[in-house]
Amino acid sequence: SKLRQKQTPRVTNQGASTKPLTKLLLSEKPKEKKKGLEIKSYFIHFKTEALAKKVMSKGKNWFGKEAKLILSDGNTVEIQYKNNYVKSNLEIGDQIKNIKKILIDKKCKAEYIEPDFQIALPETHSKSVASANPNEFLKSWPAPQQNIFDWYKKDEYTQLESALHEVESKIDAQLMNVRIGHIDTGCWPDHPASPVRLMIDLGMSFVKGETKDPKVRIKNGKANFHGLSTSVILAGGMVGPNEGRYDQNSGEVGAIPFAEIVPLRIGDEVFLIQGRLDAFVQAMYRAIDLQCDVISISMGGAPTRKMAEAINLAYEKG
Repeated sequence: SKLRQKQTPRVTNQGASTKPLTKLLLSEKPKEKKKGLEIKSYFIHFKTEALAKKVMSKGKNWFGKEAKLILSDGNTVEIQYKNNYVKSNLEIGDQIKNIKKILIDKKCKAEYIEPDFQIALPETHSKSVASANPNEFLKSWPAPQQNIFDWYKKDEYTQLESALHEVESKIDAQLMNVRIGHIDTGCWPDHPASPVRLMIDLGMSFVKGETKDPKVRIKNGKANFHGLSTSVILAGGMVGPNEGRYDQNSGEVGAIPFAEIVPLRIGDEVFLIQGRLDAFVQAMYRAIDLQCDVISISMGGAPTRKMAEAINLAYEKG
């Protein structure tokens, strides 16, 4: 198919907590709000598309005047709420029980229902970052002996350089034509170290209210380039002497610079509970549809059953 057409490989010079989930997340809310944990949405998963469509067509007023129904995918209906705060796991459970009861009364039994969390960075985070010594970690990490551009790929560090040479010597061009679905904060193609084979046309943003452009968004003069950083480590291209700060004239930044990188933007932060958990699921399905050989994600957050289903599908697809 058109989506699966690939280019000829070419590199140019260019600890588990024992706290309940609600308490754990509430501890990360900014202190000034003190309203509780905000539940932006509940996702209702049905066994058939017919049930989901029935709820969409008839259930507009089933869940209260403030509720808004959205068909998330074929079998899933999302109930969006405004200013819906809870202070305990029991309150979440009560809300789910109420939704289940309504659906059973309407003969629209759900397979399962999951909440979507919306939180912010803890107040202590910015303070700890501001007071941190950026060189402190080097005390427990072997520092490079020479001012070499790609020191981190050497054998005494990650062995990425040796691994790449081993791969290139043993596989043919077709196998080298690997496609990686990169789920993160977005790409930045103008950076000199950005992957050579960045597939922006196949990439997408799944952040609500944005266009499909997968690039990092700059908001109020700030941006999170975590997606750029991780994509560069994956498949960054050749950087010249005027674009770096090392003595070595140039070097390939990435571990596998010939790979196709498909940028899939799901938020501005690197923990999934910051934004919509559903964005991760949509990005996973996009990567599966594009027949990505590998799906890379360097993020964290609270898992959901829907996320597990998407991950299991990716596993089944190989």
